[in-house]
Amino acid sequence: MEPNRGAKIISMAETKNEKRTAYNRATYGNVIRTNRIKMGISQVELAGILGVAKNYVSNWEIGFSRPDMNLIPEICRALDISIAAFFGSHTELDDLTPEQRAHIHNYGLLSVRDQVTVNALTEHLLNAADDELRT
Repeated sequence: MEPNRGAKIISMAETKNEKRTAYNRATYGNVIRTNRIKMGISQVELAGILGVAKNYVSNWEIGFSRPDMNLIPEICRALDISIAAFFGSHTELDDLTPEQRAHIHNYGLLSVRDQVTVNALTEHLLNAADDELRT
């Protein structure tokens, strides 16, 4: 039997690298690229925000490497997504507008006394709106 001429022999290491690249691209690269484009920033701009070289961002997006886990919170801030969304888990917070997120953030900065006041005001406004609907 004659050997198959021209057939490419793929080593186990090459197969492993291809699988790792595909996994990195699907898990990290596509999320980074999609959200970076949605934010209207280039790879160079994202790299500048994160303090890394442009080729890091490029390598993440094509799957050659993945971001250091310590960078993920900063990447999420730059892309205006939650860490849960980065890893493919959707939460109700992901549906909030930036203004709504800012309100939640600011609420957390209030003293307990002021939070009680905001809660009472919110409850009052909701009850008033409910009363309007009933009349």
